[in-house]
Amino acid sequence: MLETADYGKIWAFVRDKKHLLIAGHRNPDGDSIAACLAMGRFLAAHHIAHDIIILDPVPEEYSDLPGISDIQKQPSGQARDGIILFECDSFTRAGLGKYRQLPSLNIDHHASGKAYAQVNVIDPAAASVCELLFYFFVTRDFAITSPMALLLFTGMASDSGFFRFANVTSHTFHAAGTLMEHHLPINDIYNRMYQAYSIKRLRTIGYLLHSAYYDDTARMLLAYLDYDYVTHNHLSKADTEGLVNFLLMSRDIDIGILVKEFVPNGCHVSLRSKTRFNVAEIAARLGGGGHKQAAGCYIKKSSRQVGKIVKTAVHKALQAQGALSK
Repeated sequence: MLETADYGKIWAFVRDKKHLLIAGHRNPDGDSIAACLAMGRFLAAHHIAHDIIILDPVPEEYSDLPGISDIQKQPSGQARDGIILFECDSFTRAGLGKYRQLPSLNIDHHASGKAYAQVNVIDPAAASVCELLFYFFVTRDFAITSPMALLLFTGMASDSGFFRFANVTSHTFHAAGTLMEHHLPINDIYNRMYQAYSIKRLRTIGYLLHSAYYDDTARMLLAYLDYDYVTHNHLSKADTEGLVNFLLMSRDIDIGILVKEFVPNGCHVSLRSKTRFNVAEIAARLGGGGHKQAAGCYIKKSSRQVGKIVKTAVHKALQAQGALSK
């Protein structure tokens, strides 16, 4: 957990700004979305003008979050005196490379986080950036409102599998318990995140599970959403957010990999594991990053080529560990 002085870097960066840009990463998840919105409310309370930019569509399950309409898909031409980036290992991850000359604050919780900004606050011990923000607000004695509590709790739940992943600590539960004092509708939050899928999304899950390749020596399930399937079924990136987690729902599987080809010869790879294998190391070797049990990368090849590359990388890593099944 960060020290008070580390959180102080955030306040030192924002306190004298007139107009800030807040950005989350492309292909957004609940944590980065909620963090952007919560920070926006904090800045508004301190009379600091801001814009929130996330270039890709918000997944449907987060479309009812407080202030969601504040998110813009393209930056306006207004002058700004700084940028805050959540969960991004570079300006490119947010799709906002043209703003790299602005004074910048990078807030991240990934072990693969990079200190590329003017100010970097990175806490790999935090289960989410929303957890990190919660403790920042506490150090400022800032009164968290009920809408902000809903945002922070949702972000924390999103990045922790509703508080069941290995990244959860006692600090996570303390933050969640404190936020629950706002009488949050926890059942509604869960239902929106996990039990409100569209029929299209349910059919996609069925397709993935039916067509996935099982590698019993690596205890790995590898699934593809190739370009033809994506275009024929009109899938967006938001439609596929979190689907990789369904590939781990068996006692016979330790590693789940989903290859998504939204443009020809360009694939997003999502990697997930249970306790025995560090997928962040694989993602890093392939130009990406993330957490030990949840990571990703982007490879400019066809989906089947990418599948072979990732499968080979997993086998090499398991062989090095002496962990391949006989």
